[in-house]
Amino acid sequence: GEELYPLADFPALPGVLLAPEIHVSTPEAYRALSATLTDPESKIEAFQNSVREPLVAPLVNDFESVIFPQHPRLEILKQRLLEHGAHQALMSGSGSAIFGLCHTKETVSRVVQFEKGESAVAISLLTRSRYRSQWNTLLQPHTQGDLWPPRSLYAQ
Repeated sequence: GEELYPLADFPALPGVLLAPEIHVSTPEAYRALSATLTDPESKIEAFQNSVREPLVAPLVNDFESVIFPQHPRLEILKQRLLEHGAHQALMSGSGSAIFGLCHTKETVSRVVQFEKGESAVAISLLTRSRYRSQWNTLLQPHTQGDLWPPRSLYAQ
């Protein structure tokens, strides 16, 4: 916790987001997950590997181990993304959205066509600089120069 290093910037890869109509209770997911977090060393090592080689080492979401048995359809959707051409697929947060990262926009289009019934949407990762640019653009109406939050809204 005392040494901090910047993470490698992920490339702006295209992808697919599936938003099935499955409700996953976040509090229940955390309760189930906390019982499985017994080996923090392996979790740290897996995270470090994914940071060293972004998008080469398999992406990991610990919630999948407790959510997939409760909602097997989510695991099936993840596998379908991989079968249709995503090179990485992962559940987002505690669920239930599943995303897949692809090498090309053509693959994304193909996957979206296969997964129409699952509210499939084409997405793209943002580079760090593109994210900052969009963030600043969206906040512009609410800021005064580099000042956030605007003092006028929070003055005593």
